[in-house]
Amino acid sequence: MKAFALTALIFASLFAAQQAEANCAILLRIRNTGSKSLYIYNNPNDERTAVKNVNGYWRSLAKGDWLDHETVKLYVSPGGGITEDIYMADFSCNYSRRYRINYKCIGGPNNEKWFTQYYPSLNGSTTAKQIEVQIGNCTAE
Repeated sequence: MKAFALTALIFASLFAAQQAEANCAILLRIRNTGSKSLYIYNNPNDERTAVKNVNGYWRSLAKGDWLDHETVKLYVSPGGGITEDIYMADFSCNYSRRYRINYKCIGGPNNEKWFTQYYPSLNGSTTAKQIEVQIGNCTAE
C-alpha cells in the first residue's frame, strides 16, 4: 500500500510539473524592411501563417491568440513597420519551433504576389521567446 501511495505521489508531482510548463508566451514581431506595404494572412482556420513544434503539425498563429482579434489580412507599413503580439504556445518553452509567415506585397514589382517566409529557416527551429521576422522583398525596384 505504501508503494502505491508513493507511486501516486510521484505521478502527481510529475503531472503538476508538466502543467506548470504547459504554456509558453512568445513575442512574435514582423518587421517590414521593404519600401512597399504588405499584408500578412492570419486566419485561425488556415495554417498558412503558422507555427509547428519539431516533428509536429502546423498550427495557425491566430489559434494561439496571435492577433486573432484583428482582421484576417494584417497590414504592415513599409520602411520598418512592425506588427507584433504574444503567441501563446500550447507546450513548454523548451520545445523547438519553426514559424511560417504567409504574406502579399502591395505595390512594386511583386504587387499582389504571395510569399512564404520561414523563421529561423525552412528547416531550422528555435526555442527563442522573442522573435523578429524581417520581410524585405516588397520593394519599389
